[in-house]
Amino acid sequence: MMNKYSRKQLAEYIVYSAFRSEEKRREAIYAVANYLIETGRTKEFDLLIYMVNRLLSEKGYYVGELTVADKLDEDQKQAIIDCIKKVKSAKSVELREKIDKSIIGGYKLEIADELMDATISHKLLMLRKSV
Repeated sequence: MMNKYSRKQLAEYIVYSAFRSEEKRREAIYAVANYLIETGRTKEFDLLIYMVNRLLSEKGYYVGELTVADKLDEDQKQAIIDCIKKVKSAKSVELREKIDKSIIGGYKLEIADELMDATISHKLLMLRKSV
């Protein structure tokens, strides 16, 4: 019979391993994924990712998603990363870029527990609601 670990314990294990080495981080992720599969807890995966990101942000390491209408050049992306580092006093920021033509323009930034929607489609929606 396998021990029952809480999501918090699993998240802490992944975060602890992430600071040791790339290999340890990878091993921890595979071990936790296998544990979730073997115990039938795969529905908890999204919550676990959320907890890992939260623990990382508490240590000054931010992982987020940046949604834009067109691909940003490296200078634009770096300017956004630098701004986040300054505002959050972050040690590190990693952004995954997602292209979504439906936002028309602007950007949507999801990082830690925050969402900043500065898309044109969102602004148009807010305008429609206000009239």
